[in-house]
Amino acid sequence: VARRLSASLDQVAGFMECNFGKSGVTPMRLRILNWNIEEPKLTAHRRLELLKVIQTQAPDLICLTESPVDFLGSGWYPASAGLHFSSKVLRKVVLYSKTPWSYESTHSDRVIPGGRLVHAITRCGQEELSVFGMCIPWSGSRYPAQKKWADHAEYIETLQPVVAELRSRHTLIVGDFNQRVPSTYVPKKCQEQLR
Repeated sequence: VARRLSASLDQVAGFMECNFGKSGVTPMRLRILNWNIEEPKLTAHRRLELLKVIQTQAPDLICLTESPVDFLGSGWYPASAGLHFSSKVLRKVVLYSKTPWSYESTHSDRVIPGGRLVHAITRCGQEELSVFGMCIPWSGSRYPAQKKWADHAEYIETLQPVVAELRSRHTLIVGDFNQRVPSTYVPKKCQEQLR
């Protein structure tokens, strides 16, 4: 579910509430915020406004793409993927949890191109939650050296077996998928891979 969280911020964030847990037990409510903050484009004023919006929404888990690891400050446990290609500070994807992560991996030896995935496990109440945060390459990644959509398709292809092997009973996949669904401009192969 994507909705504009602030009238003066031109970015749209995904915000979702879901219930999960063991059958026969009252399900746990989980508030998730997913946002590509495009940190290089943020002014100091917009950064403060974005932090206020996040605080107002009171999420339990957050996935930010194109973000520094310390964007949210204290009170959050970050898990991050590799550095953004144009920065020594920005990460392609950062997951934040209110509780510590018990496991964290980037699987950089298995997912190509690397630095765009973090897989982490945290606890939400009594339940363990496996979270995959990702930033799938956009259509023009490394173009014209690569064909358009080539990095995008290769990333999804190498990602699929990792997610299939490591997902658990409660798995969340969040991030910047760099394609709209449904779409008229995304190649059918890429659309089918993402499903």
